[in-house]
Amino acid sequence: MLPVEASQIDVCHLGPAFTGTIERPGAPADVEAKLRLAEEADVLIAAAPVCRGSSPGMFKHFFGVVDPYPHADRPVLLAATDGDGPGAAQDRSPGERPAPASSGDVREEPTSAGQVRPPPQEVPA
Repeated sequence: MLPVEASQIDVCHLGPAFTGTIERPGAPADVEAKLRLAEEADVLIAAAPVCRGSSPGMFKHFFGVVDPYPHADRPVLLAATDGDGPGAAQDRSPGERPAPASSGDVREEPTSAGQVRPPPQEVPA
């Protein structure tokens, strides 16, 4: 059996120093260390929950700052979990949602705040 060294980066615990990092130059030392850890991994497993058909913003931000080129020739596994509670069906991407039965059957869609947006009103000509 080969020796394996595993590391875990919880993006949600990186805090304001990370969320305030817009570009790589000038990133705080602790944030830079986590970015390098991801870039230098021989195998990268990136996992995040799906929320309303997308990954969390901090997850996307992390991989927006990480240099993608070191992983061009390394294995990367991208995993996403689906919700299992009330409203889990809303987590499907728009292409996976059932289509309306007819053009008159308008479904109410949740907004990003979880509120239901009313169906569009027809404007008289």
